Amino acid sequence: MCLTPVPAWLILGVTLVIAPAASIRDTRKSIIMKVIWPAYVNAESPSLRLECSFNRFRTDLVSVNELGIFRFDIGGGGEPEMVAKVTAANLTYGLNESDISASGQLQNNTKSNLFVSYTSNTEGYCQTYSCVAKGLKANGEEVSIYRPVKAKGMNNVPCKSAHRSRVPGRELGGRSSDCCVASEKVQAQSEAIESLENEIEKWSVVLPEVRNNYMKIELLRVQISQLENQASADSSIVTPQDNEKLDNFGRRFDDLQKLVHAVSDENRGFRKILSIDVTLYEVSNIVSGRVYAVSKSEEMKHKRTIEKSCHQIGGYVAKIDDDAEQMFLINFFKMIGNYKYYIRAKNNEGNFVELTRGEPVSTERYAPGLARSNEEPRIVLGEKKDCVQAIQSGLINVECGQLSKFVCEVPMVEEEQVDTIQSVVAMPDPGGHIKIL
Repeated sequence: MCLTPVPAWLILGVTLVIAPAASIRDTRKSIIMKVIWPAYVNAESPSLRLECSFNRFRTDLVSVNELGIFRFDIGGGGEPEMVAKVTAANLTYGLNESDISASGQLQNNTKSNLFVSYTSNTEGYCQTYSCVAKGLKANGEEVSIYRPVKAKGMNNVPCKSAHRSRVPGRELGGRSSDCCVASEKVQAQSEAIESLENEIEKWSVVLPEVRNNYMKIELLRVQISQLENQASADSSIVTPQDNEKLDNFGRRFDDLQKLVHAVSDENRGFRKILSIDVTLYEVSNIVSGRVYAVSKSEEMKHKRTIEKSCHQIGGYVAKIDDDAEQMFLINFFKMIGNYKYYIRAKNNEGNFVELTRGEPVSTERYAPGLARSNEEPRIVLGEKKDCVQAIQSGLINVECGQLSKFVCEVPMVEEEQVDTIQSVVAMPDPGGHIKIL
């Protein structure tokens, strides 16, 4: 099996074909491709290093035979040029080329991690490179996976110049090189297409029901249009006997409009949940039309700061409404670790209440002998011992004013938000798991 050159138009994101195998743009980050710039640009003999690594376990391939780097001329068109290739045989017998290096394992039906690097000593700063891995799926289908990267540097590194410059993109005298500018439009189109493809991939893989909902909306709009046209035609010959028929049309129209709004609201909710930064929050599964986002950082936060953080992701500080919700949160906390989490509840002389309205927390899962005990409040750092913890046996009260993470409740549909908070602590249990309600 050999790597087939990638058509020059492939980089623009149109029909994806690498004959004879199917071609797939890498959306799972199985290929990581880096461009390494020199300390300064010698325009007479530029040097550009590209590194490409591949991990089969981020794909559905059972084996990978080859990995190669192709070079494209962004502005000049033409066919791509293979500049580096490694195969199982290369790794077995070694690589002799001075400008190519490789490491890792690349064998059929075994672990396949591969690294290939290539040093370009050509006028290559205005070119695009693509790393292509070729292998087999479980059904025997040949597949090529690729990830492109532009070699254009900061401030348009000069492609041709008789001068040296220590500032990439600047010739002597401070004039910017324009050799890459001619391809700016093509590059912008490529970036726009790639961004759109990534967005489509995210929606289709993460939340396929969103795509189905949009199809529902379009179907409903067609039905509404048909009803409007039929009602308009019937109104010209309306008789008293037709009134009921027209009323039915009106009711059906209203029902469809409500359904369209409901589906649209659901899609907006999915967008809101997907926008939560997972580098800052642990996010639960969707349950009862909401998710819980737990902060990853542990620090001393003021209540208003926590409230603002939750509002920024479209939610509010979490509260416990019933026993099922409490068990869901406790199991979620068990999965992500033993920390103190602010929630919207407090201990009021042994009775746990919701802060804003002072209503009792709607759960009876109190730790034996601790809740409703009317124990004497203890002053710690100027605060009473009136914050709330969750342990395996239920809720207890603890000291306030400690380092803490916090829990945001993020509904898919907007709700009234309140902004008073306290804390909850989860105890570790490696066997804990999320129960989908």
